[in-house]
Amino acid sequence: RCQQRPQQSECADLFPLSVEPFERFMLLADQGPHPMQFVCRLRFEGTFERATLTAATAQAVSRHPMLMASVCDRPPGGEWIRRPEQQPTVDWIDAAPCEEYPRLPLLDVHQGPNVHLTVVTDGQRSDLIFLFHHAAVDGLGAFDVIADVLIAYSNATSLQGPTRFKV
Repeated sequence: RCQQRPQQSECADLFPLSVEPFERFMLLADQGPHPMQFVCRLRFEGTFERATLTAATAQAVSRHPMLMASVCDRPPGGEWIRRPEQQPTVDWIDAAPCEEYPRLPLLDVHQGPNVHLTVVTDGQRSDLIFLFHHAAVDGLGAFDVIADVLIAYSNATSLQGPTRFKV
């Protein structure tokens, strides 16, 4: 039976969470040349309003508590600590979207947040490039986060006029 996602106030009761063995593996493997993070890129015609997209990203990420958590190395094995004050970073690059990815930051689960958004736009086309730490979210969860960002953005802009984007 499907359940609604927990409200932000209910998420406080989830923490601290112990770091599970598979997450420990990801944290150990994260120290090498291939970090445990992954990218999802979406390409659009049109451009996004910066303040609205930044607010929509913060609103959406607040519904996914592991993206606003960090790992504390408390024995045994560490634990996830809730960090609601952390806001996802949204970087903007004024350039034409191309096939190459821009330089993206390394996500540090000991500091958080565990998601980063880069927007590449030339005013005609826009790429949204989401970067996730794999210890905090898997691929299916990432699609939920992306959907939440786009829905929050759409809800914030739908009162301002017709949608200007094609996915």
